Amino acid sequence: MKRSPDWVADEGWLAPIGASLQACRPRLRRSRRIVEVGFVLLSLMQDMQQHRGLSGALLDRQTAFRGELDAVTEKLQRSLVAVQDQFGGRYAVFDSEPWQALMSRWQALCNNWQMLDFATNLAAHSELVLGVAEILRTIATQHAEDLGAGRTRIACEWPALVEHLGMLRAIGLHLIARAADSDDVQVCVPFKHHLHELRSALASIAADGYADPRLLERSEDVVERVVALRNGLATPRPQAYHLLMTRNIDAWFGAIRAGLRDDRGAALA
Repeated sequence: MKRSPDWVADEGWLAPIGASLQACRPRLRRSRRIVEVGFVLLSLMQDMQQHRGLSGALLDRQTAFRGELDAVTEKLQRSLVAVQDQFGGRYAVFDSEPWQALMSRWQALCNNWQMLDFATNLAAHSELVLGVAEILRTIATQHAEDLGAGRTRIACEWPALVEHLGMLRAIGLHLIARAADSDDVQVCVPFKHHLHELRSALASIAADGYADPRLLERSEDVVERVVALRNGLATPRPQAYHLLMTRNIDAWFGAIRAGLRDDRGAALA
């Protein structure tokens, strides 16, 4: 059956949709590339946090972790070089001074962590982890139009929260193991700082409305446990504290990846 002239004329409404779909495809490809590099940077953050924990354990004379630390160190070395090789031509930040400075700091830490005290080792690692988070923030900010407001906010704000949790895990375990050092300013001052920053980040993220309320609720419970440890009201077993903090850290890393992967984040205002 032949279509009427009126139907043929009405097909003009399809043209704007087709043009819109064509325009969306390059943006979708760009956003997926950004998500790809975001996942790589998140993995770097996790490996650096693991390197901090293992090196800190060795500084606390727990020599059983030497082999595991060597493996993580080698993995980080390969990953940092691969990131620059794979993404340097696409994202200018990997040729920038902040990235070069981060690479230099990592090399210095890798070669000299054995000569540091526990608190300095923690701070040096945290500077690196937050440096990687800042690289991710830079990429997300520069490509906010491709990511959309929701995913940009997740990439910019949530990774730092995970590092505050990581520092509270590391310092808390140290305090539990060495109760006599509970008044050590070098340890307690950063502990209070990261607790304050964690609370601020949770409040900001809760106000945005992008995070799962159940994750926020579990994180508030973690804050209460950390406050109890800081105030000397509770001294959990090291294994229990490590498990509590690690579960929360892993949940946030998972939430960041899920939020970046969700293309609907591009529509969040």
